[in-house]
Amino acid sequence: MVKKAERSSPLLHQSNTVILNRLFLIAFAVCVFLSAEMAALTRGDTLQDMFFWNEAYSDHFMDFFNTIRDSSDLTWVYQRGTIYPPLSVLIMYMFSAMIPREMATIGFLRRYEMQLSQICVVLFFMVAFVCVLLLAKMMDRYMEKAGLDRSRYLLVFFMILSFPLTYCLERGNTSLIALVGCAFFLFFRNSESKLVRELSYIALALAAGMKMFPAVLGVILIYDKKYKAAARTIVYGVAAILIPYIIVQLITPETGLADQVEQDLAAGTANPEIFDTDGSSGRFFSNLLNWINKKTYFTYNSTSAANIAYLLKTAGVVSDEAGNLLGIIFFLGTEAVAFVLGFFCKKEWQKMFIVCYLMLNIHAVAMLYTLIYVIPVVVAFLCDPSRDKNPKLGKKPLRWDIPYLILFGIQMIPLPYLLRPVQDEVEMFFFLYFNVHSPHNLNQSLSWIAFQLIFVLLFLNLVSDAVKTAKKKKKVSSARQEQTAVASA
Repeated sequence: MVKKAERSSPLLHQSNTVILNRLFLIAFAVCVFLSAEMAALTRGDTLQDMFFWNEAYSDHFMDFFNTIRDSSDLTWVYQRGTIYPPLSVLIMYMFSAMIPREMATIGFLRRYEMQLSQICVVLFFMVAFVCVLLLAKMMDRYMEKAGLDRSRYLLVFFMILSFPLTYCLERGNTSLIALVGCAFFLFFRNSESKLVRELSYIALALAAGMKMFPAVLGVILIYDKKYKAAARTIVYGVAAILIPYIIVQLITPETGLADQVEQDLAAGTANPEIFDTDGSSGRFFSNLLNWINKKTYFTYNSTSAANIAYLLKTAGVVSDEAGNLLGIIFFLGTEAVAFVLGFFCKKEWQKMFIVCYLMLNIHAVAMLYTLIYVIPVVVAFLCDPSRDKNPKLGKKPLRWDIPYLILFGIQMIPLPYLLRPVQDEVEMFFFLYFNVHSPHNLNQSLSWIAFQLIFVLLFLNLVSDAVKTAKKKKKVSSARQEQTAVASA
């Protein structure tokens, strides 16, 4: 009997994690099947509605192609109002050299011709393939070390099919490149190898050099109490901005669009109110501030707390001024609470989520495709060893994990739009009561809400744990006092 119990104990030890992973896999498989069926029944309409659309459904991959266009002429990058950091400009300039010059320098009105260029499309898919392959390898390695069985291969496959990743691929956004560095940092910053740990800090710095906002993820080193590592990561981050900037300045040709515009301004044939030849780093930060200031409206594409305030403004519940003020209050308040909350997180995935929240709670940069940065969090959540530490507790720990799983699933799993038969009524409801259009997609409708609800749930979870810990300490203290009283008597 003892031997039989011993043989069964490893299964009991893994039961909660196994159950959670199977629930996720089953839900994912069912939703993918239903989404595929609906796509077939609607001749692809539901598939189109799942991603970005501009009424003509013609903007696919354009984040990648537009960035190449903007970076192809180094004399005229930040004059366009772009917000690409120098490292991003340098990399995209390199890509622009790999395609025909007439494509790299094509005008704005003809930009969609890049989608018809075989070399442009192949270049994008090569970059995307390498990024996805690296991400898949990192996820597999992390899950293998966490002790997951061969089901991890299916998890990796489904993560590649996840809503934010496929959405990011459709957009062609360079966040996919930054994700590789962010995932490497989050997964391997605690590696036993000193070299791998250092490489993870450099990877985060390079990711921040690509998109700026991933730098926020470095806060997790403070939560880990790795202050020296945090300091070195800051140094790497500064270098990832300064070195590419210097290189860009060195390779920028003397003649280009900026030179032509300067000649036109001097000749009086160009309007100085429209054309500004300032392409300095100061112009870059000016563009960044303008981008942030313009993002004060409600959009399904944002996961920020400020988006709630902007919805109230759009729905007419509050005035524009009050809505903008509420947006600032919601943002600063949730950021402050989240930052403090991170110090009380004990689980790896919780700390990872908090730093992602600090990043994706910024309204100007929070897009649904940036939910790809949550993918490492979901992987860490599914691999969390703490839920199986005490087999005697059985399934009790899942009372928190199931709600987390549902909310993560809403963001990751491609949800079939089962409301399609009544989508006109749904559209009318949203327009009448909220003054917004329905995106005809459950992921877009619910992801931003689910993201914020995870933060709320995590807050309640940690408060509940703190209360229980305080009660246990009080009971232990009372018991010791009683023992001392009995002993003295």
